[in-house]
Amino acid sequence: MELLKPEYDENIIVGVLYDGIFSWYVTDKEIWFLDYKKRINAFKEKGFDVKEEYIDETRREMLILNSSNVKIFLKRIESLKIESEQLRKLLQKARNFNDDSWIYDFRPSLLIDFDSCKLFSLYAEPASYEEYVPINWQGCYYDFMELIPNDEKYWLGENNENLLKKGEDMKKTVTIISEEFENEKTGEKVEGITIMVDGVLKDFWTSLKLKNHNTRIM
Repeated sequence: MELLKPEYDENIIVGVLYDGIFSWYVTDKEIWFLDYKKRINAFKEKGFDVKEEYIDETRREMLILNSSNVKIFLKRIESLKIESEQLRKLLQKARNFNDDSWIYDFRPSLLIDFDSCKLFSLYAEPASYEEYVPINWQGCYYDFMELIPNDEKYWLGENNENLLKKGEDMKKTVTIISEEFENEKTGEKVEGITIMVDGVLKDFWTSLKLKNHNTRIM
C-alpha cells in the first residue's frame, strides 16, 4: 500500500500506542471501528444489509480489533505508518491562509491506546468511533492532543509554533519593512522592502523575490 495523503473525509491521521511504542498512521477512516460487529448490527437496525466481504481487507476475519490481535492488524497496515517529521513537512506544505480545510485534514482524528484499552476521538463527523469499542474498553470524544508525546507532536514547528493555526493567525506572522539597501547586482543603493516571514509563507515570498530584486527575505 502506498502512503496516503490526509483528507478529513477519507483518510485520517491516527495515533496508536501498542506495547509501549507510539506510532502515527494515515489510513482509510473505515478501518478504525474497533468493534465492527456493533457497527454491522447498527446498520441492520436501520434496514441496511452489510456483508463482511465488503469490509476492508485489513479487517477481514478481524471484526473485533483489540489488544489480542492488534499485532497482526498493524503488520497489515505497516506501509501506512508515517513518521512525525513526514507529517510535519506535509502539514507545512498544505498550510494556506485562504482556506482552512487543511486544518481538518491534518488534525489527528483518533488516539488508540491498546495497552490500556482506551480510544479517544477528535473526529467531528457523525462517525462516533467511541461508540464502537470492544467490551472492557473505554471510548470517549476528547481533545487528546496534549496526551501525545512531545516528540510526536508534528503540528509543532520552530519555537513550538502551532502549525495548525487558522489562516488569520498565519497572516499576523508577516512583517513588511520599507528600507534602503544595496542592489545585489549593481551595487547601487535602492529603496525596497524587507519581508520577515516564517514557515510556509516564506515559499510564497521567495517566489516574489525572483520577480522583484528589491525584495529581501529574512
